[in-house]
Amino acid sequence: MDEPSHSFLLSGCFPLLDEPQKAMLGALVTDDKIRRVVYCIGYNSLSNDSLPDVVWDWKGPLHINFLLWRLIGNSLPINSLRFKRHLTLIACCPRCCHEENTIHAFRDCDFVKAVWNSIIPSSASASFFCIDLKDWCTSNLTSSLLHFGNVHWSLVFGIAIDAIWRCRNKLIFDNEETTCRSLCAEIEARSKCTVDAFQQQVNSSGPSALPLSGPICWFPPYLDWIKLNTGGAFSPVKLLAGCGGVVRDHFGAFVFNFANKIGLCSIIQAELWGILLGLRLLLQRGFLKVCLETDSASSLHLLRSGCAPPHPCASLVNQIRLLIPQFLHFHCSHIFLGLLSLL
Repeated sequence: MDEPSHSFLLSGCFPLLDEPQKAMLGALVTDDKIRRVVYCIGYNSLSNDSLPDVVWDWKGPLHINFLLWRLIGNSLPINSLRFKRHLTLIACCPRCCHEENTIHAFRDCDFVKAVWNSIIPSSASASFFCIDLKDWCTSNLTSSLLHFGNVHWSLVFGIAIDAIWRCRNKLIFDNEETTCRSLCAEIEARSKCTVDAFQQQVNSSGPSALPLSGPICWFPPYLDWIKLNTGGAFSPVKLLAGCGGVVRDHFGAFVFNFANKIGLCSIIQAELWGILLGLRLLLQRGFLKVCLETDSASSLHLLRSGCAPPHPCASLVNQIRLLIPQFLHFHCSHIFLGLLSLL
């Protein structure tokens, strides 16, 4: 493999420099000097930085771990960063017109500060707005304080970060305003809902639970089969349910996915809607050898046993059971929620 060029090394180390600045710097340093500096920086960051452990040890929805990882790495597409990369003409905050850097977007904006002041524990408020980004994330993600009754502040903090980011993006891309009170209510409801979900998972994990020592991974279906993984969700804040699914082939390659907003219904009905819509799409596309996996054991029980007409899920169950004989081969099984988060 060819050695990277001098200009390539400079571009990788100093991505924000323009060409004249790179030329000036290139006249002062050699490739070896650049490599030594990069090696020292990388080595020191790997050996001294405990933040990756803090982020990946955080217990909560997996997508928030990735958001936190990008937050501490200053790699989220904040307006000031997008402006430096010539992706936008505006570097200011969409709410208060101050320059929008990472700490401003997630803590120091007047609107965001009002949200934090409404939810932070009184014992944690003294230095909350005074420390830098990495110390701020570390202290809050490792906090043992309890909030909202029995919810760890570290969990509330992570969910609040996600809610603030979503709220900011809705304002920019959908022109949708959110009040401080409604955002605080969403954070509290999501925090309690997450604790309840984890507790239900613990309570339902009896002797048949997955062994912790074994590998946790998604397994492909048989040759020429298609695997459909479905799920449903319910928002206690908006009183809306949704469903979706992912389809992969026997190589594990992505085939297609789908998502649908349902409206007001129970979580089991949302799970059944996901199965019904997924099976309909598979039939429309001509896939006749199907392995269905869902994290809802209750839905599978209804599909296998059926239910009487007075049951609120009877219509969905009957529609699904009418679709199943149209497949050449069909198999359904339960998959634990932790595995679905890996898909």
